[in-house]
Amino acid sequence: MSCGSVPRADDGRVDRCLPGFKYNYSYNEGPTWVASVGAFFFSNFVALSPDVGDIIKYTPGGQCEVWVHDADCDGLAVSPSGNLLGACFGPRAIMEYDVRTQAPRMVATMADGKMFDAPNDLIARSDGNVYFSNRLAESGNRPVGLNEALVRIDPRASLRSSSKAA
Repeated sequence: MSCGSVPRADDGRVDRCLPGFKYNYSYNEGPTWVASVGAFFFSNFVALSPDVGDIIKYTPGGQCEVWVHDADCDGLAVSPSGNLLGACFGPRAIMEYDVRTQAPRMVATMADGKMFDAPNDLIARSDGNVYFSNRLAESGNRPVGLNEALVRIDPRASLRSSSKAA
């Protein structure tokens, strides 16, 4: 798939990528560039649904593909190890996907002794700390766990700390 340029307000060009790619769902989020594989990843899912969504991979000058079916993730980020992190509402977890093999690894599912509800957006610092928002919006009818919160995963300890969002 190629990108087609569209005008920007400052007379520059903005590329509208992936025209013609058939998405399985209606909402996209989590745009993330992974330099080690020269590809752009993002989530494609049904907004406010607790259990459907894919991770899409686009290689500039190459192809666009559903990279992981049914990952059920919102936000994506690059982990300190160079793999793809996902804030995944389906499994109520922060997941890490090997960028070469697609193998998933569960990083965390709880904070303060409570299950995550619907992890949403996240970012990983170079020191290994991962920060993310825990929301109720994509929880569906599942029991409430941690509730609305901002969460930090500390790579040096098994302790996960959270602070309730105001």
